[in-house]
Amino acid sequence: MKRGTIYELIIAVLFFSLGVLACSDSERLQPKGVEYIIVYVNQTFPNADSFIISDKTQITGLIDLINSRKREPIKFFASHSLQIQYEDTVRTVVVLNDLCKIDGISYRMKDNVSKYLHE
Repeated sequence: MKRGTIYELIIAVLFFSLGVLACSDSERLQPKGVEYIIVYVNQTFPNADSFIISDKTQITGLIDLINSRKREPIKFFASHSLQIQYEDTVRTVVVLNDLCKIDGISYRMKDNVSKYLHE
């Protein structure tokens, strides 16, 4: 093999690897550091009905459910919007039954979120 061909192959593999990493699922949400979760019903905030989840056990269960997600390209209208309030940032997850969307990417979770949403 020519020297230029080897470099081209290495560059191609590097770009492919970077592309795969860039397209991977969103990072896992961490329950540590979550102060509370605001749940907006029907996702039409700020005029929506809402409630706050501050129980650490309930927060951990909800975060674990969201982290069970597998990427699935599907369009849906969310029934709830979850604003996860960390000490220094806010993450928003919209959900419908066992579907969720984070950063514009849709996923299917292992269970229906309604089992985890109670005041």
